Amino acid sequence: MKRMWKKIGLSLLLLVLVTAQFGFMGTKHNVAEAADNGLAQKPYMGWSSYSMQVYDGPQGNWISEQKIKAMSDAMHEKLQSHGYEYINIDAGWNGSMDEYARPIPSTTLYPSGFQSLIDYVHHNGQKIGIYLIPGMSKDAYAQNLPIYGTEYHMQDIAALPLRQSDYWDIGYKIDFTKPGAQEYVNSIADLIASWGIDFVKFDSVTPGSGHNDTSIDARGDVAAWSAALSKHHIWYELSWALDHNYVDLWKQYANGWRVDWDVESYDKNIGLTQWANIARLFPDAALWWRDAGPGGWNDFDSLNVGNGSMDGLTKDERQTAMTLWAMSSAQLYTGNDLTNLDSYGLQLLTNDEVIAVNQAGHPAHPVSMDTQQQVWYANNGDGTYNVGLFNLGNRSAAVNVKWSDIGLDGPATVRDLWSHTELGTFDTGISGEVLEPHASRMFKVTAKSGTSAVNDDDTGIHYTGSWLRNGGKEQVPGMQDLSMTIGDSTGDVTEPAPEDGDSSGNPPDNNPSVTHSVYINDSDSGIVYSGSWNHSTGRSVGDYKADVHYTENNGDYAEYTFTGTGIDLLTEKDSSQGDMLVYLDGATSPQTISTFTAGVKEAQQTVYSISGLPAGEHTIKVVKDSGQYMLLDAFKVTTDSLITPDSGTFDKMIGNQADLVTSLVLGSGSLVEVRNGVTPLIKDTDYTVVGNTVVIKKGYLFNRPSGQTDLTFLFDGGSTQLLSIQVGSSSTQNSSIDPVMSSFDKASAHQQDITIGMTLNGNTLSGIENNGISLSVEDYTVDSSNVTIKKEYLAKQPLGTTRLSFVFSTGDPQTLDIHISNSVTVRYTAINNDDSAITYNGSWSRSSGRGMGDYKDDVQFTEKNGDSFSYNFRGTGIQLFTEIDTSQGDMDIFIDDQFQETVSAYHNGRLAQQNLYSITGLPEGLHTLKAVKKSGDYMLLDMLKVEIPDLINPVEASFDKKITAQADVQVTLLQQPGMFAGISNGSYQLVSGTDYTLEGTLVTLNKAYLAAQPLGTLHLTFNFKGDYQNDVHYTLTDGDYLEYSFKGTGISLISPKGPAQGDMDIYVDGVLKQRVNANSSSRQILQNLYSITGLSDGVHILKAVKVSGELMLADQLKFTIAASDSGSTVPSNPSGTPTAVSTPAPTAVVGTVATPAPATEENTPEVTQHSAYINGYPGGLFKPDNKITRAEIAAVLASTAAKEANGTLAVFSDVDPDFWAAEAITKVAKMGLMNGYKDGTFKPNQPLTRAEMASLVAALSPESSSMGRGFTDIAGNWAQKAIIKAQGAGILNGYADGTFRPGNQLTRAEAVVAMNRVLGRGPLNGRSESQWADVPTSHWAFKDIEEASSDHAYKLGAEGTEQWVDVTKED
Repeated sequence: MKRMWKKIGLSLLLLVLVTAQFGFMGTKHNVAEAADNGLAQKPYMGWSSYSMQVYDGPQGNWISEQKIKAMSDAMHEKLQSHGYEYINIDAGWNGSMDEYARPIPSTTLYPSGFQSLIDYVHHNGQKIGIYLIPGMSKDAYAQNLPIYGTEYHMQDIAALPLRQSDYWDIGYKIDFTKPGAQEYVNSIADLIASWGIDFVKFDSVTPGSGHNDTSIDARGDVAAWSAALSKHHIWYELSWALDHNYVDLWKQYANGWRVDWDVESYDKNIGLTQWANIARLFPDAALWWRDAGPGGWNDFDSLNVGNGSMDGLTKDERQTAMTLWAMSSAQLYTGNDLTNLDSYGLQLLTNDEVIAVNQAGHPAHPVSMDTQQQVWYANNGDGTYNVGLFNLGNRSAAVNVKWSDIGLDGPATVRDLWSHTELGTFDTGISGEVLEPHASRMFKVTAKSGTSAVNDDDTGIHYTGSWLRNGGKEQVPGMQDLSMTIGDSTGDVTEPAPEDGDSSGNPPDNNPSVTHSVYINDSDSGIVYSGSWNHSTGRSVGDYKADVHYTENNGDYAEYTFTGTGIDLLTEKDSSQGDMLVYLDGATSPQTISTFTAGVKEAQQTVYSISGLPAGEHTIKVVKDSGQYMLLDAFKVTTDSLITPDSGTFDKMIGNQADLVTSLVLGSGSLVEVRNGVTPLIKDTDYTVVGNTVVIKKGYLFNRPSGQTDLTFLFDGGSTQLLSIQVGSSSTQNSSIDPVMSSFDKASAHQQDITIGMTLNGNTLSGIENNGISLSVEDYTVDSSNVTIKKEYLAKQPLGTTRLSFVFSTGDPQTLDIHISNSVTVRYTAINNDDSAITYNGSWSRSSGRGMGDYKDDVQFTEKNGDSFSYNFRGTGIQLFTEIDTSQGDMDIFIDDQFQETVSAYHNGRLAQQNLYSITGLPEGLHTLKAVKKSGDYMLLDMLKVEIPDLINPVEASFDKKITAQADVQVTLLQQPGMFAGISNGSYQLVSGTDYTLEGTLVTLNKAYLAAQPLGTLHLTFNFKGDYQNDVHYTLTDGDYLEYSFKGTGISLISPKGPAQGDMDIYVDGVLKQRVNANSSSRQILQNLYSITGLSDGVHILKAVKVSGELMLADQLKFTIAASDSGSTVPSNPSGTPTAVSTPAPTAVVGTVATPAPATEENTPEVTQHSAYINGYPGGLFKPDNKITRAEIAAVLASTAAKEANGTLAVFSDVDPDFWAAEAITKVAKMGLMNGYKDGTFKPNQPLTRAEMASLVAALSPESSSMGRGFTDIAGNWAQKAIIKAQGAGILNGYADGTFRPGNQLTRAEAVVAMNRVLGRGPLNGRSESQWADVPTSHWAFKDIEEASSDHAYKLGAEGTEQWVDVTKED
């Protein structure tokens, strides 16, 4: 919501809440702890004011009482029956604060009172939310207001020095290590809870919100607010563009999290949103989908598809947006004017089949993101799949899905969820036909038979313990070509001509300019602090190196002695600061310097400067004189020389070699590095720094060529100075060679001799050595002053650098470095900048649709120095590609945390896809590339290319078709043979045993096959398999386990085997079936560790527990789908409520009135009386969609259940004796039907969940009741057995998608339906009018509500139903 503050007044939001220093440690929980409050069992549905606030501006009054009531009424009329229930008021609702720094709603916006508005929304059966941000009000700090219910005040809890708590710098940060901080947050949460607030949007959460670093850091706020809100059962939603690196924290504390920037276009001429803002969410969804589930969901922002004239989207784009939100199980709320929805928008927002997909909570993910035509899917675990087809391109294109791509092996029926039509049965897949630009289709695919494969990252698999994904434990697939030259020596064969190429190269001459000013940071050891100074780091206001020293005591001082001719003093200017006294060289009279400013904080301000001092030693002393704080940021010292001496000599003659020593005039704290040209010297190898002394090692200098070597010393602030070294030898005149570096490509088509020139200076060449071994006369030739190194010799050398020493008759040997590579064997995989494995640190953004030639037409960019990205890769090298132009500058490159070099992206003119950095020859394994922005307006990342290790050897071969010369060709596999997946020649798959054979790691290509190939170059592709979908989950802890609930007749556990693995126990439906062993001497993929068949066709649960071994790996499950002739799944009640079931026979344990037998011809139905057991509300309302509370269900049970209340008397701390349901709660507790919580509370006003209702139903049902088949989402739930029992009794059913949704809160309508079944009552037929104003006769639960809430006479009807009898007309 960054740009919104330009549209509406910030003064409307003065109250801002808590941000703090918080030590982060990622959690490994799969379900957010916030889910313990019972919320977020499915994505919420509703409306938010923010989009219309942006669209109309302040004059639209979109958060006024009048507009909010209008939206509430419109939702009640149009959307509520489809599940929409939240009315969320965004920024600007509060007018000021009370005497305890708590928000007070605006009396201007809410003339009838905010409480009246809340009650109005609640009366409509809806929930209401408000908006808050981190920190404390600056005004509250200035007034030092007290914190409600404590002895503390606002200044007691502020983080010092004062700093911003939010993106806009509205408030001050809170230090949560201080007493009173959590209490302050609690006081606000308690207040808004007393009003009846149901939802809080917490904005400007960092890392995220434009600050993907910890410079502001609201993680403390997130934790504090979670603790404060969860006890009030208030939904907690975080915003905006949160950093995915901290996703475990967001999941731990919140019920939802915004994954990107605002969806709004911020231009009324465009609309509420625009296509680009929708399209950018697809990569977000692909990154975040694994993190969503019961307890917390991904938030894509407002779904603005309700009015085509305002939305800024085409009709196809509107449907695509709704499809993406639904398939991703994203929070489903719109920002449209609900009073002005067009017919198509209403159709989109109320499609109950599409809504059911969203609410089922199975986030979809893409088959591939490599093209703009994409297939997304989710496996529902019951043989059904949600499938979406998207054309994200700008041209019409066909989009098809193969069943194998979504893990299905077998035929399936397909239902189109937008057209509500059955499309038929398809054996292997379906075509979405041609989709227009930005169009989509959405299917429900239902398998008729076969198997369904489930990947380890499927959200239906529940991991318990310390599980992680990948971490280098995964095996990825690969392929490599064998280039085979097919010739025939019986005829003429034309050899390819060698390509021209330069075999030598010299590094560029790069002598940086010399300056003589150096920054001395406030942390430099040479600065002496006297008094009570503190050090503040990680600041985001622009300080040098993001830190300062500060003090609050007048008279405290800092003193620094330097050698130079001038000095500058840098600090901040701020309203909290005052005067400082500056003394130079012990002067008796100081210069008074003011660091006060009434405006915004100013960083890196030069407040004192002096130059022209005599060269030599000087001392500056800075004393605090006034103000709340004095800060020291840095000194900038000017000196005639930064090193002394700045020249030297090195004699290569044996016996005369010595280290070269120079001193740092301003100390070692200012030295950054030493370079030779663009190449950094390696500290502690090429040189050492001890105190102020730098020693250049003689071993490094000996390898320099004779002549002048200029070493560049780099200092803080960019200053440099050269150390010029004359390298020579006092022995006889040395010879020299040119060049001293070259390269050789081992690929046969590129092999060339290397020729080196010699200046002999009267000497003769004695020989050439390689690591002390002399080359033979066949390895090189000498022609006058030139030496030619033969390609045959070079082709035998290993990849990397070969160093040859030229030995002469007198003088020093000369060194030639040759880089040996093989362009044929170098293989790369391309990683786009939006790849989820790239970690961006700082304020990065993504720009797509650029049309500038970038890879995949997009880049990632940042403007802030110090921002960085990192990427973990498995390989032997990596390349970094970006654009280069005049707006860019330098970046520092690190490999495995070791600095490599500084590269420049500056260029006069724009060029795309430029290889800015490359490294090769790394040891095979895991490595990390990190690039840090150093200068320039922008730093961009376009693509990375990872160098992949060879899979076969050799990679080149030849075959002679001459009959007498034909021979088999042998190739060695460098990967485990178990991963070998065969050989292909184009589309032809070579036949094992005929075209080739495999023995161990040796592949033999049959000469008969090769002889049949045409002359020329044959490319045979060797294929290798990886883990299923290229990933695994793993744990190191014994006792950790995974569970998966599925509907089918059998299941297999398919995982890798390896030397680090051990045993695991396999359970099916709670019964230990087998202990399996996954240990193997080598890594093997896709091993069938366990299988079971012959299960009943129903819901089952597989559980695998780690028993032994270093680690346990999980890769794939595959369950068998029972053959069926049924079509695709269609919601049996589109409103999303549980399906109704037939009334069971009455039981002996409940009910106060005996139920007569059904009528027959011989048995006239008897008129019987039933009394109401539940009441309505004033105004003739029943409020069927209100959530029934624990107190209300206790009252129902107390009046209807026939169990004896002979248990122990329970006393609950939150149930007063005069509470309206106190007697009922005591009774049901003594019955053993309802218990309290561990903290001694009953939580009477907490809504009842479906799991709790199932527990009650099970307790009231006879033990002889049959067990149900179960549901896909109850594995491991505390009420799992009760749910299955309630299902078997026919009292509680699930949803059409196979789920039960145990954490969903029960509405009053759902509760009476269940209680009627338990009591053997109803439904009541024959009533033509409703006694309740809000329950029309068309309501799905009308007959059950009448049965439960009215005294009535009835006769027993067919199938156990009741027929209402009008006793006023009975004789």
